[in-house]
Amino acid sequence: MPSLEITTMIGCPLKCTYCPQDTLKTAYRSSTASTGGTAPSGRGAQRTFLSLEDFRTVLSKVPENVRIDFAGMAEPWANPDATQMLESALRAGRAIAIYTTLFGIPREECEQILTLLHDHLEQLEILCLHLPDDNNSMRGWKHSTDYESNLERFLEFGRRELSNLWIRESTTSTSPRFQVMTMDGSGRVHRQLAHMNVSAPPWRGNTRAGTLAAPPEQTPSLFSTPTHHAAVSCSWTPFYDRNVLLPNGDVVLCCMDYALKHVIGNLLTGDYESLFRSEEMTRLRVINAQPTFSKCSLCKSCSDAQVYKLERTSWFPVSHPGFEIVGLASDGWLAPDAEIRVYASQARRLRLVLRVPEWLPATYPFEIRFVLGQDAIESHLIPAPGRYEIDCPLVETGTIRIEGGQWFRPSELPGGSTDDRYLCLRLDEQHVAS
Repeated sequence: MPSLEITTMIGCPLKCTYCPQDTLKTAYRSSTASTGGTAPSGRGAQRTFLSLEDFRTVLSKVPENVRIDFAGMAEPWANPDATQMLESALRAGRAIAIYTTLFGIPREECEQILTLLHDHLEQLEILCLHLPDDNNSMRGWKHSTDYESNLERFLEFGRRELSNLWIRESTTSTSPRFQVMTMDGSGRVHRQLAHMNVSAPPWRGNTRAGTLAAPPEQTPSLFSTPTHHAAVSCSWTPFYDRNVLLPNGDVVLCCMDYALKHVIGNLLTGDYESLFRSEEMTRLRVINAQPTFSKCSLCKSCSDAQVYKLERTSWFPVSHPGFEIVGLASDGWLAPDAEIRVYASQARRLRLVLRVPEWLPATYPFEIRFVLGQDAIESHLIPAPGRYEIDCPLVETGTIRIEGGQWFRPSELPGGSTDDRYLCLRLDEQHVAS
């Protein structure tokens, strides 16, 4: 589905640990300075907020089949004109999606927003509420009675109007039209909201194709950054048309591009079609078609990339491996509660190359076990520090727990480390063997 995410401002005040805001602000200052600071609105390309006038200009240029997503790289309602932008899009008959923390919505404006959504319900494809979590990953959030009142009303609206309704977003992805999420592996909401009996599923994120530079101990619920030594395209759309608008009219490739690596055009100075024939888009397509890794393409480090394998003279898409390692930090360390979720049984084995560091004050030997249900399906003895190839069978669907080991916090050991995670096993490599 083609979409345009609207970044209504630069410098989101919520300061989520999983959001590379410093990278975005630095890149935005740099890119706007290089343009000479001019834009059609006359307020200068370095402006922080998207104006209502410029939003309406962009809206008039975007084809009707492109969904308008109030999401982008900041909380939409951190811009006081966000409700008017929403109203403009809905009254223009546009399909929309909303991803919001509810930050910035005045209590008196909440009913106006919900009335708009009720009156244009068929146009609202997704309403996602991003709530603060119990680990305080949303560092800029502050509890208030107004916030709690707004949350209660949005929850009631979503449950009443959108529950059990789904939207197909791509050939491989179907999403509920009403969603509640946190940015935490447990899914627990902030303790100040616990009394509201709202729950969210466990969350796993990504490093924004390597853009997120936060220390792994601050962001434990992330998949590691892949490096694709293969041709790739986007798994969400083969046409690279899920883009992000910035307040100065610039359009970047997608929601991964917080470093503004691929600015494909400007919707205040150009038209929509020019985005896809721009020099940057052409360059990206050429790089992505090469069967090698390149730092010049964000897609080559993206966990949402569709990878293609070249066999003789034919390209074949590489399907999802059918399993996922949960509890794996972006720097390769496994958490004590790490597990392997097998979604499709297969007559293959997952080969993990695990490293046990020399600084670990463990008592050897110790055992590593793969446990499915109540049964240990494989066990391995670790006789000393070193690097070990350990196989886990994938013959049955379900959750395989990785148990055993001896776990220590580096911060509690000599050496001055500030890493407060429990560590034992580091994953160097993984591949599937017959």
